[in-house]
Amino acid sequence: DPRYLLLHSGAFLRIFTTMNISVTMIPLQSGSQRILQRMNRHYDVAETLAVVRRIRQASPRTMINSHFIVGHPGETWGDFVKTLAAARFFDYPAPFDYSNNAGTVSSQMTDQIPRMTSSLRVSIFLLYLNVVMFFRLAESLRTRKN
Repeated sequence: DPRYLLLHSGAFLRIFTTMNISVTMIPLQSGSQRILQRMNRHYDVAETLAVVRRIRQASPRTMINSHFIVGHPGETWGDFVKTLAAARFFDYPAPFDYSNNAGTVSSQMTDQIPRMTSSLRVSIFLLYLNVVMFFRLAESLRTRKN
């Protein structure tokens, strides 16, 4: 949970510095602070990404993964673009289509995103992920040759 990561960032950084951790999951869920507030998530996007950068510096071999909910009620295209921008900080940022579960607070929100729009955003996210991974691989191969 990013809240605990932020609350205990010093301890987490010591762990990443002193131990060999191959993979970690930091579920950011959205790159939009507005959408995180609607999701009732109590952490800051910028602060979380700053800790992710510090973990990467402390432990460059650790694969840092995340997941994102795409199409949450009220998500604008601008919110979605913020999520794409945040996703680039992770090695594998997995997108998940928002699921409207009966009885949840979000299921009662009046600004539901049409399924077609949400599915389109997930597809764009996956395409973006493939492009980013391609360029990371190309950069990795280029630096190996030098």
